[in-house]
Amino acid sequence: MIFDLRTVEGTKKFIIDWLGIDNDSLMRYALLNCNEIDVDNFCEEHGIDLNNISIDDLTYVASHVTTCSDELQSIRNYGLVDLKLTLSLPTPLKKFLKEHGIEFDIETKTMKVCGETFDVSYKKKNNLDRDSLEGKLHKIARKLFYLCRATKNMAVLFI
Repeated sequence: MIFDLRTVEGTKKFIIDWLGIDNDSLMRYALLNCNEIDVDNFCEEHGIDLNNISIDDLTYVASHVTTCSDELQSIRNYGLVDLKLTLSLPTPLKKFLKEHGIEFDIETKTMKVCGETFDVSYKKKNNLDRDSLEGKLHKIARKLFYLCRATKNMAVLFI
């Protein structure tokens, strides 16, 4: 089965075909949860057990756009890597953040901002004020430790 990530329509078609759900259910979920798509919540609402979904015969088709301020040297050295590795290796992004007082320690799941350390380990939480410090830290943690895991275990639901 081909998972075409290059367009929204290709992504929708794949999800509908792969997971056996209808377009109306998919679009309803996307509209009601447009601020934060949650793979676990989506699967729970639609009775999908990811352990029973085959990923053996998937072919991914995607485009990747990135910026690179070191004339592609970091990509030559490390290849295209996920966010956790980008923040761990000596990449332009890691250097840029450090110059602005932001550092990540992926092993301890912490983020240091101007010398103050914050826990960014991911624990699913509901009803967070997204504008609060806790809400913003939760969003960072989700991108680092949940979405990276989700994309490895299953294709991301929406572009």
